[in-house]
Amino acid sequence: MDKQKSLKDAYEKKYFDKTPHVKNSRVAPQTPGTKVVKIFGFEKKWDIYPEFENKNVTDIWGGLSNFAFELSPSVQKIIVVDPTYQYNLQECVEEQYQKATKRIQSTIEVQSTSKKDLTENLKLEKEVAEWIQKRRQNFINPDPKIELNSSFAQDLKWISENSQDFVFFNFVLHTLKDEISLEDEIVAAVNNAYRITKVWGKIYGIHDAVSKEDEIINALSKTDYTRDARHKEHKKYTVFIIDKK
Repeated sequence: MDKQKSLKDAYEKKYFDKTPHVKNSRVAPQTPGTKVVKIFGFEKKWDIYPEFENKNVTDIWGGLSNFAFELSPSVQKIIVVDPTYQYNLQECVEEQYQKATKRIQSTIEVQSTSKKDLTENLKLEKEVAEWIQKRRQNFINPDPKIELNSSFAQDLKWISENSQDFVFFNFVLHTLKDEISLEDEIVAAVNNAYRITKVWGKIYGIHDAVSKEDEIINALSKTDYTRDARHKEHKKYTVFIIDKK
């Protein structure tokens, strides 16, 4: 079977199968781009991140996160890769916006009836709704620095070798097709990222420590790349950095 077709079939089964026994959904990321870059040690000065100024960046499987919007003022270009873009993106965004607003209302109702302090939850859910709204507005007035790419992490298309200064995997490696071997899929994704990264460029990855952490670490150990894998924030996240030399 063609590799792209195999990946697409697995993706559709995981995220678009609407049969009653299947519990799946595409949910807008709950971790703001501001927090992701801070975990990696980048700090904003005024409206930009100096390390990203005029750089080429790729966010692999960026989906509906606000990461691209957070970096856009700083970068030369940011390519956001996600198979979702093969489908009706406006429909996906509208669906996610409805989910986000319902979560906000649900949290408000729980807080009012149970007297639980859900301030942080409510703040985050409102942020999620705000950046999905940015996606909606981007259909009308597209950000010229953001380029959407509908390929898969394991088989990147339309990005030249040695062209990107920074490549990011944000909460995605554990979600790849794993019918045969999740570790092999992760290795394929990392190899693709390495191919498009410039010499002396960097690949960054962040994942929840409970999301198939062992498979991610084992997959990274199968590569020969120089890397720094470590835990941050009291083991809540698995963070790795690969230097291309």
